[in-house]
Amino acid sequence: MRDSRTVLREAKGEVPLVYSPKNMQDYRLKAIDSDKGIYRWYEIKQAPDLLGRWSLIISYGRIGRKGRSKVMSFDSLEEKDKFLQKTLRKRLTSERRIGCNYTLIKEDRISFLSSEGR
Repeated sequence: MRDSRTVLREAKGEVPLVYSPKNMQDYRLKAIDSDKGIYRWYEIKQAPDLLGRWSLIISYGRIGRKGRSKVMSFDSLEEKDKFLQKTLRKRLTSERRIGCNYTLIKEDRISFLSSEGR
């Protein structure tokens, strides 16, 4: 199994994306601009499914509300990583679309396959 490293640049710094099947990361982002009435959250969770495919569970909505979720399935780790990079890049550079950028507020490392590294 491979480890891939990719770094997305945000205006304030870098967001490292380090993946391996034993150590996946979940992301939580917020976009807040009270002058423009923008109060949004966005969450991405990663997990292998029972059929050996990779899933991204994407939840989003207005802060204080229930929000929506969707599940994206991928046949390979590379496909999932490419989609994840594209999605994070879009959210971290969203000022022109929604009026302010999302910021990374939480990054969790979760071990799915073993208790090693906890």
